[in-house]
Amino acid sequence: MSEGVSHAGRVIRPRAHLDAVTTGGFAEGWAFDRDNTAEPLLLRVLDAGGEEFGRGHANLHRTDLADGGLRHGWCAFRIRLTRTGDALRGTRLVLQDVATGTEVHASENWRVRDSKETPHGSIESVMAEDPTMLRSLRQLSGYAPVLAAFAERYGIPDFVRTACTFILGRLPEETVLQSYERLLANGAVTPFGLLAMLGESEELRAKPRLIPSPVHPGFPFAA
Repeated sequence: MSEGVSHAGRVIRPRAHLDAVTTGGFAEGWAFDRDNTAEPLLLRVLDAGGEEFGRGHANLHRTDLADGGLRHGWCAFRIRLTRTGDALRGTRLVLQDVATGTEVHASENWRVRDSKETPHGSIESVMAEDPTMLRSLRQLSGYAPVLAAFAERYGIPDFVRTACTFILGRLPEETVLQSYERLLANGAVTPFGLLAMLGESEELRAKPRLIPSPVHPGFPFAA
């Protein structure tokens, strides 16, 4: 894997790894461009001869990746393949960036992971694998520095109003907004802590709503 690969005027410096292929036929791993972490990579999975088995975005969340500081945790992939892990066992598989044709990872030492896949197309599987919506605010823990930078750049009042609109879908009364501002200004809570607090509010419990993830166009806190 090259440190910096130019293709059609674009240079990418990828980091990537294929962890496993499941017995149900999914390639699992992670990948991102170190110089453009705002855009998830679109990958395809090939063998050494160029036969393609599947493609998809590296835009899912994994806690271990967030803990490791890799694209704030939002660079995992789970790509449905045309073959199972057992059928591909021992095959040298290549991860290729679709936009540039760059090989970002290649290995025959990936493992076959036993899995019981949720029936494809069920509501449960769609919701579980939709990367554009948060399943838990803990998925934003890796974004804590980004949230702090947003508050510093735009000011605490703007951060509070953006956070309330993002989590609750509305702005609370001015006195409530000011109390949140004081908590942040006094260091009683961090910017991420405020999001977590809003996420545990009685209002959100009473009226649950879908909250955009960092890969959704409506996510307001730019990385």
